[in-house]
Amino acid sequence: MATTDSDEQSLFDRGRERLRDATRSGKQGVKKATDTFTGKALEDSIAEYTDVYTQVLLGINARIEEEASRLDTLESDNKSMRIELNSKIEAEKLLGLRSQITGISGQLKVAKMIAAGAIVLSLVSLAGVIWMAI
Repeated sequence: MATTDSDEQSLFDRGRERLRDATRSGKQGVKKATDTFTGKALEDSIAEYTDVYTQVLLGINARIEEEASRLDTLESDNKSMRIELNSKIEAEKLLGLRSQITGISGQLKVAKMIAAGAIVLSLVSLAGVIWMAI
């Protein structure tokens, strides 16, 4: 069976395309292996986790500061109201304000515990990433 010029050209084109694909795959494999060997992949993972957890911690910190400011404002308002209304408000109403402050203080404590837990979780995760890399 005789091959024509177009068949030879088609074979040549397919061979050239396969060689091009193999070269691309080889380059990608070498780059991935080099990144892993030099620690670039680990560095990228650590940078990504650091960025994510930094954003989480900044958000938690901002929320805690908002709650602390809110609590300070509420405590200040409560003190001024207590001074102003001390003669006008019965003991039951004062107990109601006190229970509200206690509830808000409890909420702040819960928010602080959640923030502390998130910080601990992020540190454990970061340690896990570093440990896995080693």
